[in-house]
Amino acid sequence: MLVPPMAHSHEVIGAFELPVSARIHALRPHMHIRAKTGSATVVYPDGKRNILLHIPNWDDSWQNYYIMSAPVSVPKGAFLEYVATYDNSPANPLNPDPTKPVAWGQQIWEEMHSVYMTWTEINDKNKNDTAPIQIPVNKAFTTGVLTLNK
Repeated sequence: MLVPPMAHSHEVIGAFELPVSARIHALRPHMHIRAKTGSATVVYPDGKRNILLHIPNWDDSWQNYYIMSAPVSVPKGAFLEYVATYDNSPANPLNPDPTKPVAWGQQIWEEMHSVYMTWTEINDKNKNDTAPIQIPVNKAFTTGVLTLNK
């Protein structure tokens, strides 16, 4: 990921394909101070889309888990797509230097583009479950979304 200098609304897209039919239980976006927006959407194999999380005005302190009110069932082959925009311009009051490109990194002056997804596999034993569940640590998967530069 690289946010160009002086970019006011640079879009970055990431995606993760579900390897099995699954239920999504929670999402945790992670970006830093140049992030403006973030949106996590399930893209089904037939092309239909379902927005699970939309943050229209990102705040760096919002890096929390957002738990679904009910698990979202998705078939094998569906994608979780994460689209975010970044402001590396002088209009961003948190920007330390809009004249420099911003690469991925763990420091606050660098940038990240991640959404962690907590999910469980749908199987014969749980295929009719619809209520939120307390997920044992050894039964859930947390997966980061791959960033694709745009």
